Amino acid sequence: MDSLGVISRWQGGTAWTYLTTQAGGKIVSVWSSGASDVWAAVQFGWLVRWNGTAWTRAYGLNTGSGDQAVWGTGPNDVWLAGAKAWHWDGATWTEGAALGPVKVMHGTASNDIWAGNAGRFWHWDGAAWSERGALGSAITGIFAFSTSDAWAVSSGATGPLVGRWDGSQWTPSTPDVKLYGVWGAAPNDVWFVGTNGAIRRWNGTELQTVASPTTTTLLAVHGRGANDVFAVGAAGTVLHWNGTEWSVVETGCGVSLDAVFALGSDVWIGGSPSTLMHGTAAP
Repeated sequence: MDSLGVISRWQGGTAWTYLTTQAGGKIVSVWSSGASDVWAAVQFGWLVRWNGTAWTRAYGLNTGSGDQAVWGTGPNDVWLAGAKAWHWDGATWTEGAALGPVKVMHGTASNDIWAGNAGRFWHWDGAAWSERGALGSAITGIFAFSTSDAWAVSSGATGPLVGRWDGSQWTPSTPDVKLYGVWGAAPNDVWFVGTNGAIRRWNGTELQTVASPTTTTLLAVHGRGANDVFAVGAAGTVLHWNGTEWSVVETGCGVSLDAVFALGSDVWIGGSPSTLMHGTAAP
């Protein structure tokens, strides 16, 4: 594996090929607005971008944290957050507020963005970041549908937690297992993944257990639609939901996979050490 990092490309859902990128550590977050605009956040301030032809590194960004996350609304509106936030306007990076060691980020618009750190939530309203409640001590996943509907997973002194935002406060509940990632196709169709291959699904009324083809811990989940969802985790594990069942996607990769982002015909998966996998299966 090259010291500058490795990217593997999944062609047609049948095989992986390997290319080099400039990522030099554990890839902890991936976000994309399209096939020629992909961002990958690496621990301790690294950020690389794919323009459809080559990878480039954004220099001079110091988020002040090992953990960090990247998210945006388009090529000219991208946030990188760690202990502090940076914003890309399509031409330059601007240093923003100090947030704490942000681990996850998600939003619905340029004025509705959530960031989660060590049990605390921060929200961007288009003008400023402000603290918006807390959930446990270690937020590992967040997903928003609107300004009045968002989900998060965390853990605390009493065990694992799931939180839901209603526009004014976070309401916690206690799942039966530790969960790490969350993604939703609709407010009544939300996926959660966690320890020992656990998969849970919110159907609008309750959190249901869904059969999993693995006992390996799952760390992140993201999809391209209700019948096209990916989950990733330890030991190179990648799963796919086709609307009926979850199945294992062979990768030939044995490292921990911590981030996944699916859009259009592309699926990007990041992990450690310096691993970024790209799938090009048809949506």
